[in-house]
Amino acid sequence: MYRLLFAFNKYLTNSLAICLIIFICNPASSGNNNELTLSESNNKDTRSLHIELLLEGLFDEATGQLRQAHDFGKDGPIPAFSDGIADIITISLHKTADYSEYKWGEKVVFETTANLSQTGQAVLEIPDVSNGYELNETYWLSVNHRNHLETVYQEPLDFGQPGPYFADFKRGNQTENPAVANNQAYKGSIQENDETVHLWAIYAGDLNGDGYINLTDRSLLLSKLFLGLRGYIPEDIDGDGIVSILDRTLLNKNILKQVKSKNPETESVK
Repeated sequence: MYRLLFAFNKYLTNSLAICLIIFICNPASSGNNNELTLSESNNKDTRSLHIELLLEGLFDEATGQLRQAHDFGKDGPIPAFSDGIADIITISLHKTADYSEYKWGEKVVFETTANLSQTGQAVLEIPDVSNGYELNETYWLSVNHRNHLETVYQEPLDFGQPGPYFADFKRGNQTENPAVANNQAYKGSIQENDETVHLWAIYAGDLNGDGYINLTDRSLLLSKLFLGLRGYIPEDIDGDGIVSILDRTLLNKNILKQVKSKNPETESVK
């Protein structure tokens, strides 16, 4: 049985393992045309960005992996994507300059979508130039999802150095105590249990994408629940293709925790 942990540490070191076998995901697209292939990463001088993360709403405690998000067809729930693809995430790179000069959202120099595999992996290529910016500096990395909180990596990544680049949100840095590990998200909140397997996931329930999980999100979910809506929609938090009391239960849990998205701008104004 796998349990999710939500944790943070203000000052963390980056300890990431490079795997020879990685998942390569084609650019995300609508419908069921997202294919997952396997490849070996032997080229050390590449612009590929390898991300590992879990989504709380899709996390399967029995397998330690992600369930596939579902749509709803004439015969019932159907996978929204091809075999091996859990869902789509949005990856953004942000300037690290003074936040009194630029807002967080105005600091995006690169943004794209990517397929997230059921093992919690996404791979994409970082271009040399994007939106008129040469991507050869240090940038904050953030991940967005249609019904989960925006989550920022623990520290900026240096794209001025040769790739590949790695950001592992789902595994913690081990501490002196083997039963404790620090997660690698930027100033997230903490929730820990007694399991020896430490995995972290992005909080589920930000249905309107405003950076908070609150009563506004609950109202959105309840309206869809009352109408009996089904399909690949944000209110279906657990991805089974149906808006149900299971989604409401998960949302209510995170409302009680008063969790919110944290980034360098929101934390700098405290």
